Amino acid sequence: MNTHVTFPSDRILLPRGLVGRLAAIPTYQFDIGEPVLWGGERWEVIDRQTSMMGRQTYTVFKADDERPVREVAGFALSPILTA
Repeated sequence: MNTHVTFPSDRILLPRGLVGRLAAIPTYQFDIGEPVLWGGERWEVIDRQTSMMGRQTYTVFKADDERPVREVAGFALSPILTA
């Protein structure tokens, strides 16, 4: 009797040593007090934390919002470019 096993179509059938690693995506680090864009609106960074995995989490503030203080992942923020 044969046992048939199905694999997901995205599974790579190579030994781990031969599978290439994904390069880390560089992210911009924001300073405290720096203005940033999030959701198309201007927010101000009031705190920054780094997780054990190296991911950045920011606390942002906007005075005229119904929830003025929020925790946001660093990859969701973008810098405000000044010319």
